[in-house]
Amino acid sequence: DQQNMERAGHEALLAKHSVRGQVKDSLKQSAANMAKPKGIVVIFNGHGQDMYDEHANPGADNNQLNDQADRLRADGYVVIEVNSDAMGDRPQLGFDEISSSALKIVADAVTLVSANGGGGVPVTIEGYSRGGGDAVALKNYLTDNNLISADRIQTISMDPYAGGGNDRIHDTG
Repeated sequence: DQQNMERAGHEALLAKHSVRGQVKDSLKQSAANMAKPKGIVVIFNGHGQDMYDEHANPGADNNQLNDQADRLRADGYVVIEVNSDAMGDRPQLGFDEISSSALKIVADAVTLVSANGGGGVPVTIEGYSRGGGDAVALKNYLTDNNLISADRIQTISMDPYAGGGNDRIHDTG
């Protein structure tokens, strides 16, 4: 039993730093809405914020993005939550480049859910703090690669310090 507990703890730690694990967990939480989603919402938490810790702490000390995600899921949306710290190419304190493979993992999930909804599902991408650069990068990735048309995507970036190259939306719709 001790070994199983240690393994579960190790897997939870890996998931905290794995974009693939975070997307998988988010889609699992939204499973009831996958067939006919009202919309897709991607939420990028900011630097040092963690979706797992936030959901475990329902008190006033959380960032409320987890509460928003729960409400949206209850309303029929598919919500994908990702820790911005996991999106970096070389995670470090301060700013870093967004990993193209991490971006692709999130974009693939968005396009999969969009296809489930018949292709016309609206997409909202929200980034808080350092997650704002991730939000802009995902919007650009989806539109630059013709995966989802810009008129179906709303981007909300709350980040006065977005890193170079991820601070401008390429296609304004």
